[in-house]
Amino acid sequence: MWWPGYFGAMWLHLAVGLALVPVSVPVLAVHVRRTGTRVGPVLMLPAAVLALVGWLLPGRPDYPAFGPIGWSLWATAALLVAVAGSSRLVRRELDRPAPTTSWSGSALMVATIFVLATGVFGWQLRGDERWGAMAAHSLVGGATAVLLLLHLRTVRAAIARSRWIAAVLVPVGLALVIGWGRAYPHPLLLADVHSPMGFGYDPEQGGDAEQVGEDSPYDIDDFLSEHDPLALLWGDSQPRSGLRVSIPSTAAGWGSADTPTISEDVLTGSMACGDSGCHELLTRQWAGSAHRFAADNDLYLKAVALVVSELGTKGASLCAGCHDPVRVLAGTVEEAYATGKPPPGEGVSCVVCHIADRVPLPPANGIITYREPRGYPGSKERRHANIRLDPRRHRDELSTNYRVADPNPTCAACHRVALSPDIGAASTVELQSAIDPAVFAEESETRLGCPDCHMPTLTVKRAFEQGLYDHHWSGVNLDLMQYVRHPDADPDALDLVKKNTAAFLSGRLDLRGLEGTSSSHEIANEARTVLREGHALQLELEVGRTADGGLQVRAVTRNHRAGHAFPIGPFDLQEVWQTVQVRDSNGALLWSVGELDDRLRLGEDPHRLGAVEIGIDGLPLRHHRIWEITEIREKRQIARGGSVEDTYEIALPVGADGGPVPGPLQVRVGWQARRVNQDFADWVYDGDGTTFPVHELASAEASVP
Repeated sequence: MWWPGYFGAMWLHLAVGLALVPVSVPVLAVHVRRTGTRVGPVLMLPAAVLALVGWLLPGRPDYPAFGPIGWSLWATAALLVAVAGSSRLVRRELDRPAPTTSWSGSALMVATIFVLATGVFGWQLRGDERWGAMAAHSLVGGATAVLLLLHLRTVRAAIARSRWIAAVLVPVGLALVIGWGRAYPHPLLLADVHSPMGFGYDPEQGGDAEQVGEDSPYDIDDFLSEHDPLALLWGDSQPRSGLRVSIPSTAAGWGSADTPTISEDVLTGSMACGDSGCHELLTRQWAGSAHRFAADNDLYLKAVALVVSELGTKGASLCAGCHDPVRVLAGTVEEAYATGKPPPGEGVSCVVCHIADRVPLPPANGIITYREPRGYPGSKERRHANIRLDPRRHRDELSTNYRVADPNPTCAACHRVALSPDIGAASTVELQSAIDPAVFAEESETRLGCPDCHMPTLTVKRAFEQGLYDHHWSGVNLDLMQYVRHPDADPDALDLVKKNTAAFLSGRLDLRGLEGTSSSHEIANEARTVLREGHALQLELEVGRTADGGLQVRAVTRNHRAGHAFPIGPFDLQEVWQTVQVRDSNGALLWSVGELDDRLRLGEDPHRLGAVEIGIDGLPLRHHRIWEITEIREKRQIARGGSVEDTYEIALPVGADGGPVPGPLQVRVGWQARRVNQDFADWVYDGDGTTFPVHELASAEASVP
């Protein structure tokens, strides 16, 4: 692929192939008529067999690449029928011999039409399903050349006279097969690519997923490129990539002149992934996601302006490592953040995620090693066209599908913040973590990672097509539209993510009813994932009267679905609290706790989830100065699969007769969440009255006689 002129030859190859498609039927029809071929056995019989085989192949949900092969077989059968019918319209010369049957000619005709059909489908299709068509096009295309030779009488006669000709043709055929095997990602052709655990994991048998490392089987292309003496023949004489750039792990390394960089031109342009006609759906999902606006939202911009004013532009590198990795990898943080107001960017761009290569253990603070992709030749527009034409190396260099099976997904690096003096913090403390320590334990029974819940495969379009990992990254990002700040923000994309997130939180995302979903989804996700019905939290109530006529309420809250402790995230920003309401038989409110006051703030009474971060002054942290955190107090989270209990002794007003309030009484308990508390919102928006909506995560009701 890296040979000079490769893509020029490919475009010529495509042009010739497309030109042959409309003329193939009349040309073959004339040939059939003039040679006196028997149409029935030579054309109609193969057409019937191919139609039957084509009908069987697309019904295989575990092998999406077989679908286009089935379509091509149908197309071949239809064109054979068209050749047979057209041949009847051709006037046969009077001196032609009696009808004959040529099986080599029949095989050659079938192969020729099949090659044209697979070429068209492979050119038009996007995604991994195209590989079936492309591999068949390549393999049968090579076989067609051999069939053409064998169809020529002079060649057959020469083989009969000289055995050495066959001795030459056999190794040539073997070379074609070897070339085909090296040229296409056959795990996608012959493996169950639907498994959300990735390759190398059998959910029915258990065990660990394949590790991704220096000796990983997924690095086989690198190994072969470096050690295969025939690699030059395949145009793949270099490893997948050369330059590796690592996010520095200490403050001393931020902005170092010795750190290699990657051009922003390589790392950006994410919208082209969809505009080029390849990944429209995934790009639209990314365009409304929290990743897209990680560095272009009011909360980040306000906080990073404070960081720059107090710590300088170098201090912003810690934030940018996760929120703005494009500029960190390009070495432009100091320039972009000099005024404390970085210009609009792409946040976590498509390329940044897909070139993540290594993550040290334990993951934290965005410390990731990235591998620069090798660019396709030509201008940006020409590169996109070349990728569409032959995306094999593009897929090799940017695909991280296998990393879903890794117990240490790249996600962990940015979604775990571990402070230390090495990075300029006041103390050593783990600020937040979405990572369960069991993930790193050898005895861990499962290897479910972040994508299994937050990127479920819900985009299966046809029964035989590979599911795509959704790029909404649903969590609690319901309010992005309120605080995103970017001139290119797409309201429709933001609304799409909001709707998907609402479904995610309420447990309405369910793969089991979707056509084309393999059983491995259900097995792997049965224990604790988004597939489980119901809200992320579940509440159970026990309510009874006390001796003095009041109420005793016991609420047990279970972490129903999250594969990590709940809640996580910045404790100084978010609020998660419990509301309790008691109403009489007429609906009048008798007692409540957890209501916001007239200043939209919570009092001290509500039971909460989260923690209190303490700064160097011994007071609760203000303005998200995480570098000043010294300790975390009052931490209350619900562990994965765990529960917490809240109890209330409620004194009620007396009834009209001086006794207890008559029943039935209605008790309602709910968990509320707010992305940003009002104090922080007032700081971000300079007290203009902006507030963030309250969302109910779970609720339960009970009646008391």
